[in-house]
Amino acid sequence: MGLRRQLGSRSTGHDQAAASARTTQFLSFGACGWRIAFTGCGDVVEGVKAILRGWNIRELPQSSTLSLHAYITRTKSGRFLWRSEQMPRPALWNSDPPTTAMNVIRDVHDVFFDWFLKEHPGHLCLHAAAVHLGDGVVCFPSVHRAGKSTLSVALAASGQVVYCDDVLPIEPNNNHAKALGIAPILRRPLPTSVGGAFRDFVATRKGPRNRDWVYVRLGEDEIAPFGETAPIKVLVLLDRKDRGRARLEPLNKSEALKELILQNFADQVPSVEILDRLLQITRRALCCRLQFARPADAAKLLSESYGDRRTRTR
Repeated sequence: MGLRRQLGSRSTGHDQAAASARTTQFLSFGACGWRIAFTGCGDVVEGVKAILRGWNIRELPQSSTLSLHAYITRTKSGRFLWRSEQMPRPALWNSDPPTTAMNVIRDVHDVFFDWFLKEHPGHLCLHAAAVHLGDGVVCFPSVHRAGKSTLSVALAASGQVVYCDDVLPIEPNNNHAKALGIAPILRRPLPTSVGGAFRDFVATRKGPRNRDWVYVRLGEDEIAPFGETAPIKVLVLLDRKDRGRARLEPLNKSEALKELILQNFADQVPSVEILDRLLQITRRALCCRLQFARPADAAKLLSESYGDRRTRTR
């Protein structure tokens, strides 16, 4: 998935370990029923809380007898250990255990997608960004480096509501988009094309970060909470250019369907059902291609084209 961290990240684990109290905090993520114990990880706990919206997070008392899904421990050497008999650990923890709080936050973020699909096998799941505009969701199915996270934040800055910037679940009853309430994350340094207003927006909403990445802590009116659903009304393939004005062009539905098939990574659903559901989504949605150089220009065009009504349901 998009947030699998790269090997060889710079470590500040020893400094963090020295500063972190050797206490255990038990977090309950009420929206999904998961419980994780964090030992010596106060900075990780605060970071995880900062990037989640609508998860109903609360800290359980030390006397709690509720079962736990996973244990995350910072060792004296500064490395982090993961233990769980119920849920899979982040993939890289087998070969390259993290040594920074930011890497742990990103890995926990990433593994939440695996956990969600394990417990919701009827959901499809797309590599995609999605933003609520008007009376539905505009979805940007795409591989990495297409600019979907930057565009999502630009749309939030223009007054729209982000559903996701990387992974979009599709619920099985109506094939509606489902928000996971996870803050978008941007690669640093920000590209020059984003402009000063975008930089100011991100600067006032900085979440957990390191030299390579920064989470953008969006406000309650800027990101949909965990579990909110809405129909997918537009499918947009991104075509980022070096220059030129933002432009929307009609897209053949067969090309849009092909991209949805490529970007779906939920394999618990039978292939025939996957194809049928993605075909239903494509038939109902407008399909277009967006050419853009400046995210702010693209956000303005999308808001003007599809954001005329701000009706949202939960």
